[in-house]
Amino acid sequence: MLRKAARFVKRLKTSGLNATVSWSGLLWLWRYLHRDHVIVLMIHGTMDGDTPSTWRPLRDRLSPKHLDKVLRVLAPRYRFVSLDEAVAIVARKAPSRRAMVLTFDDGYRNNITHAIPVLQRYRMPATIFLPTGNIDSQMPFWYDRVDYALQHSKIQRLEYQLDSSTGVLKGKDRERLKRSFEELREKAKGMGCTEEEMIRRLEPLTEELERRAQSKLSDKMGDDPWAGLLTWPEARAAQSSSVRFGSHTVDHVALGTASRLAVCEQLARSKETLERELGTACGHVAYPYGSFSPLVAEVTRSCGYSAGVTTEEGTNPPGTDPIALRRLNVPVSGSETEILANLSGFYPALWRMRDRLHLWLRPRAGVAAARKTSAVRELPQ
Repeated sequence: MLRKAARFVKRLKTSGLNATVSWSGLLWLWRYLHRDHVIVLMIHGTMDGDTPSTWRPLRDRLSPKHLDKVLRVLAPRYRFVSLDEAVAIVARKAPSRRAMVLTFDDGYRNNITHAIPVLQRYRMPATIFLPTGNIDSQMPFWYDRVDYALQHSKIQRLEYQLDSSTGVLKGKDRERLKRSFEELREKAKGMGCTEEEMIRRLEPLTEELERRAQSKLSDKMGDDPWAGLLTWPEARAAQSSSVRFGSHTVDHVALGTASRLAVCEQLARSKETLERELGTACGHVAYPYGSFSPLVAEVTRSCGYSAGVTTEEGTNPPGTDPIALRRLNVPVSGSETEILANLSGFYPALWRMRDRLHLWLRPRAGVAAARKTSAVRELPQ
């Protein structure tokens, strides 16, 4: 009951903010002042929630219906361009008025079956980033594998340990399961080791969940509508002047924590595979998890990439380094005002300002409280 009340209050606040932003002209002013910025949008899986399936991922996915709504809102206000043109814009070699780019990470088959038909209605180009090793092996990502096993195991409660960190998976309802799964993902990604080592340490828990589920996602990848990956023939068939493919490394590796040798191998091998399989040059890469560093930037350039997209939130003014383009995540729901405020970069910038203000005020609040306490202690008895 309390959770429902909190959600209701949050909706009221959101609707009030949306109305203020819309009627005040702040959103129009923001878009005008940033009209020369390139906006790169980020999407992962695209799927109907009512699709017949034995499971639905705990991570929210964008529905084709909402994608259509998003594009309907954006199409009259922005000029959708290819990633190549975006690179030319930030290099000040092409006109930059209200340019927007669509990108898809991970290479899910539903990008082709459910998202591209929507894009075609609006004649919008897109780049899809493929992890070539997963495409070759047709093996699921570790988080999809755990998610699938977790839901099919139907556990009520399961304690686990990852190195020195402990946690509990709670399966009494979907909301609790979702929260405990997100906690598990954060613990796994926060172990401070390479991706390969993280998956190895997570394996006992994954296998235990699969044993309880008596089912593995890897056995159903070819037919799974949520986690199924593109095959090379499907990618070749989808490739066109408006649908291009880029690298998402070989093994969906967090490059920022990898060695120079590993970064070189992941970027060079994936580029080579994409060019061999698709017969076109590969000049773009999306860094898995947004894991990025000066070393990654250096190796990306040396491997011959002309652009790299991060998960750092924001827009890209002329002069932005094309190897480190910022992106904005397309929300899975929202009103027209929310869509425009989020995907113009206005709300993300507003939230960053709020967070910086909180950080600035917090130490001062602590100092004020300490002074107050000290003054109370010094009062005569």
